[in-house]
Amino acid sequence: MKIDGVESTTNRGKGLGGILMRTHSSLILALFLAISALPNRARAQANPNSNPAPSPPTAESDGPSWLFPVAKLDEVLPRWFHIGGEYRDRLEGPISTGFANTSDFYVLDRLRVKITIQPKDWLKFYGEVQDARIFFNHHIPNANPFEDTWTLWQAYVQVGSPTSGWGDALAGHQVLLFGDERVIGPSDWLNVGRTFDVARVNLHLPGYEVAIFGSSVVPGSNTYLHRAIPGNNFYGIYTSFKNIIPNATFEPYVLWRLAPGNFGLPETVGRGT
Repeated sequence: MKIDGVESTTNRGKGLGGILMRTHSSLILALFLAISALPNRARAQANPNSNPAPSPPTAESDGPSWLFPVAKLDEVLPRWFHIGGEYRDRLEGPISTGFANTSDFYVLDRLRVKITIQPKDWLKFYGEVQDARIFFNHHIPNANPFEDTWTLWQAYVQVGSPTSGWGDALAGHQVLLFGDERVIGPSDWLNVGRTFDVARVNLHLPGYEVAIFGSSVVPGSNTYLHRAIPGNNFYGIYTSFKNIIPNATFEPYVLWRLAPGNFGLPETVGRGT
């Protein structure tokens, strides 16, 4: 269940899973409260003998500052350094899966923390870690796509701006997302999701965009730095034209995969192996 981007949780179940979840939530709350106090502390240290300036009216603000600790943190950080994050909780309850008379309600918990370093408009370093967990489950395994603890989700270098100029290029660990994600996307509804090791060039001119990439999907496993399976390569040219069909976007693409026989890829080594 999801309401305005924040998904509901449950209190059912006790034991180690409940302790871990409460600890996780407490750490997030403590982090947000600490971040909210940073701007005031920074101003006080800058001039400890001066009286604080009167606070501006808050009638037009969107809400109390403690609800937006990252925005408050950005006020004291350099303009080229940004910290962000995302936290999601979701209750799921599959019933009669596989036509068997079983049911299992569990909680999916996911935390992402991201850092952006952008010293120039045309140069960006991006990193993001993810901690995905499952709690209170009885029939669902503690494994991908439900759980993958503290892994590197994205990490890449980008040269050029994706919003201005004629093109940009990037390389590293990145989510691939095209169109409506019917063909290529991170499967973000899953608790873990999907990323790629990728080298990519993007061309964006008025009316059309072209992405040329070579990549390898990152398999889900419980390691800190996932490694792509050698030989499992995925290439593509994905284009988007907005001026060919009125009030519509035309997106032709060419995709191909090279995957030599590998027991890590059962579909490439024959039936029943």
